[in-house]
Amino acid sequence: MSVRVRFAPSPTGYLHVGGARTALFNYLFAKKHNGSFILRVEDTDQDRNQEQSLIPLLKSLKWLGLNWDEGLSLDKNNNITSKGLYAPYSQQDRLSIYKEKAMELIKTEKAYYCFMNPEEENKQKQQAIKLGKSFRVSSPYRNRDIKTAEEKIKQGQKFSIRFKTPEQKKDYKLTDLVRGELSFPSDSLGDFILIRTDGFPVYNFSCAVDDSLMQISHVFRGEEHLSNTIKQQLIQKALGFSVPKIGHLSIILDKNKKKLSKRSGSESVEHYQKEGYLPSALMNFLSLLGWNPKTEKEFFHKKELIESFNIEGLNSSSAVFDEDKLLWLNQEHIKKLSTEKLIEILDSFIKDIQTKKTELEKLIPALRSGFKTLKHSAQILNLFLQTNFELKESALKILKWPNSKTLLTKWKIFLQESKKDHLSLEDFKKFQKESKLKGKEFFMPLRCALMGQPEGIEIKLLATLLSIETLIKRADIALKQC
Repeated sequence: MSVRVRFAPSPTGYLHVGGARTALFNYLFAKKHNGSFILRVEDTDQDRNQEQSLIPLLKSLKWLGLNWDEGLSLDKNNNITSKGLYAPYSQQDRLSIYKEKAMELIKTEKAYYCFMNPEEENKQKQQAIKLGKSFRVSSPYRNRDIKTAEEKIKQGQKFSIRFKTPEQKKDYKLTDLVRGELSFPSDSLGDFILIRTDGFPVYNFSCAVDDSLMQISHVFRGEEHLSNTIKQQLIQKALGFSVPKIGHLSIILDKNKKKLSKRSGSESVEHYQKEGYLPSALMNFLSLLGWNPKTEKEFFHKKELIESFNIEGLNSSSAVFDEDKLLWLNQEHIKKLSTEKLIEILDSFIKDIQTKKTELEKLIPALRSGFKTLKHSAQILNLFLQTNFELKESALKILKWPNSKTLLTKWKIFLQESKKDHLSLEDFKKFQKESKLKGKEFFMPLRCALMGQPEGIEIKLLATLLSIETLIKRADIALKQC
């Protein structure tokens, strides 16, 4: 069987970075083995699904560069369709398939109609708790004949369909691609539901059926799915399907060593896109969460990741989402961009960027080493590009310092006497020496007069990159506030 992997999110919100990492590992594995990467949506949970969340989720995957070979597709008008040999790829559109497979299990007596109501099941659960035992459903309908059950259904009784879990005491074994040999006690399952009373399949059933029918060869997913695996494999074997090889990835922790939350938008791929992170940097960073390339190298482009990726490097130890490392990697990826490419992708952060292209081509090479994100890059570049110079509130306080007016008056005179278009670094050092001021007394007021705020990029860069004409205009504005 050729390598076929899938990413199967539920449309319950934005693309979480944990989900993005799962998609990435599946993608890398597929591309490393010239296989196929499939995008499928698990959307049968009526209470949690948000259809409007599917479009941004697909866009985030595209932005990250995880292009799938078959599955759901998004056209220019944001219409969602299914493309591929095993379409449809939305579970909502596959309900007849699940019903057919459930009936197949009933006919072979590997599943049964169950008429237990929630109160009956809860009573069994409370009894198990009282006795200190693990809870597993014991349905009185397990061995009823099908005809009797069908009569109840005709009478309008609500029912679910349960899987008939083998009764023999036997621990379930699992060979995990990441964690090795695992064992689960036989009394941990009980007869689990396949089809709910509302007619919709549960996750484990639809997932097991889809993986098999879509010829999925390998599955890489989060460790929270470990408890689902045995159920899915029992279903697949009962239907006569082959079982895909499976690996469960480590969890991702935040800086406080707690599981990275899905409740905050700051953990979404969309958040990092809006903040100006490069997709190549985020991909690079996510690849190192739970995967060890067995080298000191940390900087990877997508092609290098595909070439280097192997499942032997995956580990089960928790990975920490280090924002500082992500920022560093992003800065390194920005450094590798050509000036032309950087101008192109700064379009959404700098207004009318094409009219400023000539100026940017001069500024970017001198400033690039200090760029952390695209948003940060734009903030720095706008200090040079802005025509309406404004002083922030924090700058006004510093301009009231005792020495500020004297310093800026000398600065303006120095600029007017300089018969150049731009100051050199030596010119700036000369003025600093002549001012007889040091530290904050020199740098803070001058920075406010140059950039309108007391913090930011190195003042020497501003003083030498801005034209003297611009420096004088800004000094005048600052002097009026002294």
